[in-house]
Amino acid sequence: MKLKTSTLFLVLIAIMAFNTTAQPPQAFNYQAVLRDDAGQVMASEQVAIQIEILRESAAGEVVFSETHSTQTNELGLVNLAIGSIEGLENIQWGNESFFIRVSIDGNEMGTTQLLSVPFALYAQGSADAFSGDYNDLDNTPDLEAFIAVEDPQSGDILYFADQSWHTLATGQEGQVLMVVNGMPQWADLSADDDGTVTDIDGNVYTTIEIGDQIWMAENLRTTRYADGTIISGAYAYDNSDENADNYGKLYTWEAVMGGSTSSDENPSGVQGVCPAGWHVPSDAEWTQLTDYITGGLATGGIQLRSCRQINSPLGGECDTEEHPRWDEHPVHYGTDEYGFGALPGGYRPVSGDFFQMSWDAYFWSSTQEEGADDRAWRRFIYYDFPQLQRGLIWKTSAFSVRCVKNN
Repeated sequence: MKLKTSTLFLVLIAIMAFNTTAQPPQAFNYQAVLRDDAGQVMASEQVAIQIEILRESAAGEVVFSETHSTQTNELGLVNLAIGSIEGLENIQWGNESFFIRVSIDGNEMGTTQLLSVPFALYAQGSADAFSGDYNDLDNTPDLEAFIAVEDPQSGDILYFADQSWHTLATGQEGQVLMVVNGMPQWADLSADDDGTVTDIDGNVYTTIEIGDQIWMAENLRTTRYADGTIISGAYAYDNSDENADNYGKLYTWEAVMGGSTSSDENPSGVQGVCPAGWHVPSDAEWTQLTDYITGGLATGGIQLRSCRQINSPLGGECDTEEHPRWDEHPVHYGTDEYGFGALPGGYRPVSGDFFQMSWDAYFWSSTQEEGADDRAWRRFIYYDFPQLQRGLIWKTSAFSVRCVKNN
């Protein structure tokens, strides 16, 4: 049956909104009623329909072509999904003109302009054109006035101090939010009731009253200041978590002095690494402890030292090889008469090595050498010497910390 080639058939083009996110394939609908050269409807006939899309003009570059083998219905109608065979992804839809050319069984039937570009396809082309860089966008808001928080966590609290914003990490179960020296901090208010204090990491320490002072009876092992800031300069002996659990952590003097400073309630010391309501003891506070313990004697180290020792003459639970404990000494063994429980956490010099764990105990004070910036006072107990001794040491060393409660 001969086709009428001089007349353009009735063509109905419907542009639909398609999902353009990697769904196969992108397409728009084409409908046409086919008639022969006598004008009779070509009902229920098999035909090959070629669709071409041209850019800029009816004689322009062919940017798309596909052929559909289909059958008309009883009314001569065909329904095609243009793009369902070859796909339309490579057409750069934009502000240019596009034309559609139709051929049936090899006979060109005519070319007509697409008066509107398929919206969904154009929208995807526009999205793909964006580089993904925020700075390439126009009319963006000024973000300098916004608060930038690095690695925010659920429960964090923001507060402003020293011309910048700071993050207070969420506290532990049962802690309350306090304001100390104008700064928010978490505190455990139950410490006075049960003889313990809890740091921000959740470590619970027993406490002991000696004279007019209340001390921690364990070495500090926190990794954060009371405001939630991570401590830089806190070390586990030999980088072992087990050693940190047994003997506490070792801190440089700068790390010890970080965090909040002294207050009217705590004029002689610095809170530093200690929990809220506690502070790093000054050199004078260490002297107060020593004077109370010794009563003029020279054995303060023995009386404050934990009784846990290899082959302790005291026997029982004091005689142990399990950590934490002191190395063996037949004369200078700990009696721990006040429950202070001094343990030999050793030390870390600036070289980064570790020394003397289970032999010697070193404790920082908050007092630096007068007129000097590089040394501070410490207290120490040797396993083979009875006294709690005093001396200056470089601030870059890392020692244990015992906190004392504010007045």
